This record gives sequence, C-alpha cells and structure tokens, in this order.
Amino acid sequence: MDSHISKVKALYRGYSVSETSNKVSENGFCKECGNLNSFGDDWSTWCTSCNSQHFIDKFPSWTSGNNNIDELIRKTQINTSHYESTFEWIPYDQFTDIKFISKGGFGQVFKATWSNGPILYWDRKKKQWFRWPRVPVALKMLYNSHNISSDFLSRNSNTCSEIVRCHGISQDPKSKGYIMVLEYCARGDLGKYLFENFADLTWSKCLDHLLDIARGLNTIHSEGLMHRDIHSGNLLIDVNYAGIGDLGLCHPADSSVSKKKVYGVMLPFPNIPHDLNLALQICDGSRPEIVEGTPECYKELMQKCWHKNPNERPNIANIVREIEKWLNDIFEGDDVWSKADRNHSTIKKLPKIKIHSEAVYTSRLLPMINNELFVKRSQESCNELICYHSQASCDEFRISNNNNYSINSELLLIHNLVSEK
Repeated sequence: MDSHISKVKALYRGYSVSETSNKVSENGFCKECGNLNSFGDDWSTWCTSCNSQHFIDKFPSWTSGNNNIDELIRKTQINTSHYESTFEWIPYDQFTDIKFISKGGFGQVFKATWSNGPILYWDRKKKQWFRWPRVPVALKMLYNSHNISSDFLSRNSNTCSEIVRCHGISQDPKSKGYIMVLEYCARGDLGKYLFENFADLTWSKCLDHLLDIARGLNTIHSEGLMHRDIHSGNLLIDVNYAGIGDLGLCHPADSSVSKKKVYGVMLPFPNIPHDLNLALQICDGSRPEIVEGTPECYKELMQKCWHKNPNERPNIANIVREIEKWLNDIFEGDDVWSKADRNHSTIKKLPKIKIHSEAVYTSRLLPMINNELFVKRSQESCNELICYHSQASCDEFRISNNNNYSINSELLLIHNLVSEK
C-alpha cells in the first residue's frame, strides 16, 4: 500500500499520507489511465481526465442549435468530476409520459420519464456511457427563452449536491422554447407537502427538512452565489430529503440579472394586495405573526432572521449549527420540543383562509412606482431589505402560499429561518 501512496502523492502533491490513503480507498484507480479517480462509490467511479476526453469525443454528435448553450454544456462536461454533476443536451424525443404539474411566473412544470436517463459511468467495453434508464424528471418549460441569456444558463448549470439537480437542457420542438430538465421530487413543493402531511408532522421531521435546506443554502453561499428566490414553491421534498430548486430561475430566461429590476415573491400576507404599499410596509417593519406554541428558541431565531438591519441577522452557517443543536436536543429528549409536538397534535388540519385576488405567489417583477423612489425608501428604512437582491446584504426570506391555506408554524419555520445573508 505504501508504494501506491507514494505514486499517488507524486501525482497529487499537497495531500497528506492519510488524505491520500483515504482517496485511494474510496475512489480507486482509473482502469484506463492508471491515475486516481476523482470519485468512487457503489454505483460509479469517475476519472475526470478520461471522462472529459470521452465528452469531447462526443461533441460532434450533438448540438442545441444555440452557441451559448453548446459552449456552456461543453465547458461543464469537461470539468465534471462526479456522475451526479453531469450536464447535457437532451433531445426532446427522449421524454415520454409528459404530464402537467404547475404553472409559475416564468415557466410551466411537467413530469416526464427520461428514456435514456442520466449518465452513471463510462462503459469501457462498449465505449459508451452507461446510463440509468427510465428516470422520472421534471421539465421546466421556460417562457420567452428563444434568446436565452448566457448569465441565466451559467447559474442554472450549477451542480451543488444540496440543490435539486439539473440534468441538462432540452427544447420543445413546437414552441422552440428551452427546457430545464430537473430532478423530480416525488412529494412536490414545500407548500403541497405541508398541506398534505400536516397531521403527521413533528418538529423532528420539520427540522430535518429545514437542515437539508439550510445546508443547501450554505453550499450555494459558500460558492459565492445567491439564490434570489427562496419561497415554498422552490423548496422541494423528495422521499427522504428536502432540496432547493430553481437556482437562478427567478427572472425571465431572456434577461440577465439586474440590480434595477427585482424578481421574486413577497412575504406571507395572503389577505392583502402584494403591491408597492406592502413592500414599503415590510421595509417599515411589518412582519407576519408567529404562531402560538412555537418554541421560544425557534421564535428568537426567526426574529433575528428577519431583523430590519441585515448586519443583525445570523449567517446561514450559524443557522445550520443551531438546527443541528436542536435536533440533538430532540434526540436527547428535551421537553421543549416534545411539548411543542403535543401542542401541534391538537390541530387536526390547516384552517383555510381567503387569499386576496391581488396576492401573487409566483415569481414576477416586483412592483415599483419608480425605481429611484423605491430604492431610496428601501435604503433609508430597511437597508435594502427588498431592493438589491443580488447583493449579499439582502436576506431573501420571502414565502409562497399558493394553496389557499393559512401560514402555520412549520411553513414559517422553514422559510423565515432559511434567510440569505
């Protein structure tokens, strides 16, 4: 084993003996070139240098017809170091069983079956990619995407492990609109999940999902990115985990991010119009009521997250640590959380409320009378709480509630904690 470690250290200088030993044990050596694989598990091994060449060899066999898209896909493929971060052009005829799911501000979402499925590894004998066939996917069909911007594309090819995976891009042969091919999350968005599972929820389950979301947001921030559109419609629940979706899908596909235009969803005030007056009220300190029975420690963190001064809000890394502590407290039998669960068990279902006709819960260009006036008011009263979503000073704690039910402690707990700083 020592000789193998020496060989690998010569190739990968900078790793300690223990680090190199772990990499050899976990990833193994590439059977094509003999170098250390960049990744290895029970499903696949991945050699970045060899697989980059396999992708390059396949470049002549496909094109999207759009230079920006082709360039992005090729660049991403050359740098892929893990099978779960592959990104490709997917012909539309590979999708079957297409069914409508929902409609948003900038696109429609469909469920489909991807016949070929995503790449797992390179089959050396057959000299082709081995794939996982007939995988369910979500198709986000984008409005006004004929002139899709390179900025939009670069942000949506992000492959952080904690966000909902984007498999690649396709195109509707009829409308010629582009499609983001996304991982399908079986339980739907957070709002739908809470509505359908309210009676069975516990604080442990809620905090588990919240931790997934917070860790995903922490990963996004650690890579120097901002999501810009955190709300319940973009928080998706699969069988065993929660993930963040629509990284960068919060503005039209044919536009670049602008500091003068703000897209997204406003805070959870379902019974009033979501207009400029509400935006200014939020800047002046208006916040939703915290549901009775919420544990005090949780309540305090919520209030810190929506503090008027962004400098007073905790960063997402600190929030992750706090949630981990709470889950450990639950494991050790802390009475605070068991009491909160008993209070929740007395509520059998979510009470329905009337949603105002001008309350909008899909991403859109947020209302402004005139940009200068709104920016000035925001800077004076809330330190850019609403305006400059592309800046690190803005915490995005907006929430969506598009299923005609009231905002409850579980919904508020996830959205108001997952604040961006």
